Amino acid sequence: MNKYIKQSSALVLGASLLLGACGNKDDKSVDYSEVKINATQAIETAQKEVKGELKSISFDYDDKEKKWAYDVNLRDKNESHEVTVDAVSNKVLKNESEKENDKETTINYKDVTPVEDIIEVAKKEYNGDVKEWSLDEDDGVVKYDVELVKDGKSKEFEIDAMTKEIIKQDA
Repeated sequence: MNKYIKQSSALVLGASLLLGACGNKDDKSVDYSEVKINATQAIETAQKEVKGELKSISFDYDDKEKKWAYDVNLRDKNESHEVTVDAVSNKVLKNESEKENDKETTINYKDVTPVEDIIEVAKKEYNGDVKEWSLDEDDGVVKYDVELVKDGKSKEFEIDAMTKEIIKQDA
């Protein structure tokens, strides 16, 4: 009898762990129009912290901080800085720097299509909430990557930051 209880307990525990791992999806998403701090404000906050030019910016749920945040990547001379900005309070959560010899292209955010417009382009194809987005330059093209989530399913888009043209989307 005791052996049966131990085996049953082990089986139940194993099944629980397996199902817990399968069900532990990162399904955080947000209606981006309800986010208090926009990308421009986050960039300005990061540039007050570190004088540098924008290399890239991304927005997602920070699991460590348990909040929505922007990661603003700046370049200042030979240093690269990643400044994490709270999307609600506009406060700097983290500032990390490292030496860098790479002369990546920088982006003037005022010259690209605002992310709110890019999200609307993606939502015309797939009307979900934002899980994450990023803006960076790749092979001479400044582009956004946007991931939308609806009913537990996600769809990713790569969109030209100048023309708002969808470059690629997953099926």
